Amino acid sequence: MIRKAHVGDAERLAEIIIYGWRMAYTGLFSDEYLYGRLLVVDRYKFLVGQLSAEHGYYVYEENDVIKGFVAMGNCRDADCSECAYELIAMYVEPAFKYKGIGAKMLAKCEENARSLGKERVKIWVFEDNLNTRKFYEKYGYAPDGATKIPPAVNQPEIRMEKTL
Repeated sequence: MIRKAHVGDAERLAEIIIYGWRMAYTGLFSDEYLYGRLLVVDRYKFLVGQLSAEHGYYVYEENDVIKGFVAMGNCRDADCSECAYELIAMYVEPAFKYKGIGAKMLAKCEENARSLGKERVKIWVFEDNLNTRKFYEKYGYAPDGATKIPPAVNQPEIRMEKTL
């Protein structure tokens, strides 16, 4: 079941993010960053603020276990803020990957975008994260030409989109 996230979910979501980053980005990011600077407690505090402010977070829950979550909202990029929706973050606990959870959460994002009359969904992914890129390509997403290098991680990202 996919449901709206609430503040009480913040600790579990923080665990999923940190563990997910450590599993997905070993070799792409330094150990110092993954194991020294990425801390569950910091991500928890951030998420409490986000969830308190009613941002677009949804969890995928099965048998009272949160197995993943998605954050979404109007596109934050100036070139598409009016016409596009953005999948801001999507994480599945690594132990529960390849069970269709990501596809269901992606469908929820696209459903929300359509209900708001948005023409496209945008997603930023790390350029070297080939597994994630392949996942989105499988569901009709393609690079739209936009790139950036966030200073905090100094790794190039590409923006992908799907026309609805």
